[in-house]
Amino acid sequence: MTSRFLLPAIAASSLALLSCAPATRGTDASARVVVYRAPAGPGVGMPSGCRLLGETSPLTMSEADLGASGAFSRERASAAAAGANVLLSVEQMVSPRSDFDCAAAQPISDCPQTLGAWYRVVVRSYACDEIAQRTLATPPAP
Repeated sequence: MTSRFLLPAIAASSLALLSCAPATRGTDASARVVVYRAPAGPGVGMPSGCRLLGETSPLTMSEADLGASGAFSRERASAAAAGANVLLSVEQMVSPRSDFDCAAAQPISDCPQTLGAWYRVVVRSYACDEIAQRTLATPPAP
């Protein structure tokens, strides 16, 4: 599966998501579960064609862990088993980067000596119809 980064705008739900399909391959079903990331806050929602199936308890994850290729492999497998095809990682920063050798603008993968910022993460699994999936995958207009 090819990684791709998109920032779709969903006007109806006021949601901006960062699409990141992890490169790690799981079972055939989990490989079809697409992961989207969004900052925590008001307005986080999904298109009307998505039905919430479940969510994890809050997790604490580092920026490096979130950026790893298999970051959500366990959650993807669980979601696929429950009939979900989309995961939404809702992330709230609890501690910014503290390594002055790794600027906030740098990708965390360029800073192997640090774990980066820390986040409180809730992962939600959804069953989304085709129209909702296309809406999520559509980049915003410039």
